[in-house]
Amino acid sequence: MLINDLYPSKYVKSDDFPAGKRASVVIRGITLEDLGNGETKPAIWFLNKQKGAILNKTNALILEVSLGSDTDQWTGKTIELFAEQKSFQGRLVQGISMAVPAQAAAPPPKKKTKAVIAAEAAQASALEAAENEAQALQGESAQEAAEFDDIPF
Repeated sequence: MLINDLYPSKYVKSDDFPAGKRASVVIRGITLEDLGNGETKPAIWFLNKQKGAILNKTNALILEVSLGSDTDQWTGKTIELFAEQKSFQGRLVQGISMAVPAQAAAPPPKKKTKAVIAAEAAQASALEAAENEAQALQGESAQEAAEFDDIPF
C-alpha cells in the first residue's frame, strides 16, 4: 500500500503527476485555507477535481500576468498544472507549477494597428512552428497526447 493512500491529502502533490505530464484544469475558485499550523494560505480549486492546490506566491504571480490581479475573475479560466524541480530552502525538490495556455490569457487591448496585427500573426506562426518541431522531436504519440487530461487527482 502506498503512503499517499494511507494519508490522503486534499491538495495535489507532485507525486500525482506522471513524469512530463500536465493536467489541464478549469478554476472553480480561490479560498483561504487554515493549514493547521497557525498558517493560512490561499488554495485554488478546480472543476471536476477532488483536490485543490496551495497557491504559492510564485504561481499566483504567474497566473496574475495572464488572468489579472482579481482572483474572483479567474473562475472558469483554464490553466495547466505540472510537476517540476524547484529550489526550496537551498535544495532541489519536486513542486507543483502552474501555467496559462495562450487561449486562456486575458484578452488584448481592443484597438490594434495593422503593424501590430501583422507582428502578432508572424509571432503566432513562428510559435506554432516551434511547437510543432518540439513535438516532432519529442516523438509524442497521439495516445500520450490523449492522456493529457487523464491525470487523476
